[in-house]
Amino acid sequence: MLKMLTFFGSIAVGTYEMIQMRKQWTYYDRFYPEPTELQKTLFRDAMMFKESAYSESSVQDKLLSLESPEVR
Repeated sequence: MLKMLTFFGSIAVGTYEMIQMRKQWTYYDRFYPEPTELQKTLFRDAMMFKESAYSESSVQDKLLSLESPEVR
């Protein structure tokens, strides 16, 4: 019974905090309706990174590239 009480209490606290955060964001949006330069720059950089189709090389590929004579 205590586990259920704890579970529903945590859901209630999480919901309360989410509502408070949304109220705070609404308040900030009144004074700052458009994104700042930092936010614009971060969004632009994220889109450029996404468009570049970055794929991380595996550990095995890195080890093989170290063994190649061209890299040395």
